[in-house]
Amino acid sequence: MSAPIAPSGARNVHSPFAPEPGEARAASAPSAAASGLAPKKPSAASERLLGAAREFEAVFVRQLLAASNFGGAKASGGGSGYQGMATDALADGIIRAGGLGLSEQIRRAMEKSEGAHVSPQGPDPKSVPNK
Repeated sequence: MSAPIAPSGARNVHSPFAPEPGEARAASAPSAAASGLAPKKPSAASERLLGAAREFEAVFVRQLLAASNFGGAKASGGGSGYQGMATDALADGIIRAGGLGLSEQIRRAMEKSEGAHVSPQGPDPKSVPNK
């Protein structure tokens, strides 16, 4: 014998994450600020690194889109001027939306790298490896 079917409009579904009917929700965990675990304000050097990393990411996004022939100008017979404008517009949109997530990773890597000393004028040239 099969289970009875609920009348139309009624649902017999209960999420394991939802409180039982009539049950109060549990109090939320204390916020990070209230618990003393709020993130520290980044240092000026860290902010400079992040700014440089964002600039690098913007250049990288533009180069990536240009290399991928975004817009398909060659296939559609369009001019390269329009393709460049479309690439720039898309790159600007990607960067405004937060980029690809590389800038924060680049900043962390730069801060962790051995001997990377950042001064107000930029990184110490002696700490940058020669290639």
